[in-house]
Amino acid sequence: MNCDEKISNCEEINSDPKIVINDPDGGKTELRLRNFKGIKVRIIKIDNCVIEDITRCDYVVEIPIDNIKVVLFVELKGKNVEHGIEQLEKTINHICFKDRYNSVLNKRAYLMITQLKIPKSKVENFKEKFRNKHNCLLIIKEYVEEDIEKLINRPSNKD
Repeated sequence: MNCDEKISNCEEINSDPKIVINDPDGGKTELRLRNFKGIKVRIIKIDNCVIEDITRCDYVVEIPIDNIKVVLFVELKGKNVEHGIEQLEKTINHICFKDRYNSVLNKRAYLMITQLKIPKSKVENFKEKFRNKHNCLLIIKEYVEEDIEKLINRPSNKD
């Protein structure tokens, strides 16, 4: 099966006003998206669906589905920040995604964790290295609720 077929088999189209991306295995972390304008987004299950054989993140979200302007890489993690970053990096560089998002300027990687037990300076260092290496904003937080319309209107990978 090629990448497009895998993605098609692992996608869900959603335009609900409130979208919650959570751990299907019952973990506590989640990413919340406000979608008051009903914009269609594609939520692609990566872990054990598109990618089964290597380290990978949990989801990729494409916004909007007809003309992708924003891509969210999502890893729902417990506490291990370094492993979560590795999972995001492996997905960004995977053959199914590396070229798919070349023209997308607004790429964001969300590492949703239950507890952040590392110094803020180390978190900032991770974020800077990640942005320089992948041209992608890294967000490491316990709770995030994003507004889809605001994400679309951001010009690039800025906070």
